[in-house]
Amino acid sequence: MDNIYNNLNTNKFNSYDKLKDKDKKNLYVISFNQYLITKEFFNINKENEQPPKLQEIGPRFEFTLEENYKTPEYNLFQEALRTVKKQEKTKIKNVHVDEFGHNIKKVYVQKQNFSKLHTKHTKFVKKNKFNT
Repeated sequence: MDNIYNNLNTNKFNSYDKLKDKDKKNLYVISFNQYLITKEFFNINKENEQPPKLQEIGPRFEFTLEENYKTPEYNLFQEALRTVKKQEKTKIKNVHVDEFGHNIKKVYVQKQNFSKLHTKHTKFVKKNKFNT
């Protein structure tokens, strides 16, 4: 078991010395995924069982926390990752587009009472009215 941890330390994982248990049965892995830090826990109960092989990928950073370190606000992080919602176009009822790209609309009109309908009267209509 000591060889496994020594191999991990030679693979530039210097932080494993602090993270391994006294019994050397558990192994903690800290990985950085985009903006979030994820922790994984591997439980190794059997002596023959080996932890998964870990290899360093990408650039290497050594992070240290300062004495006046403040934990970041999660709400601020959520706001920074928020994307603007696009408004979906609402479908207009009773409208369709013809072959030329013109909008053709249907308009429904209630029944009209033509007895109360006022129209312009021409002289011709007035003359006929007096003649009858």
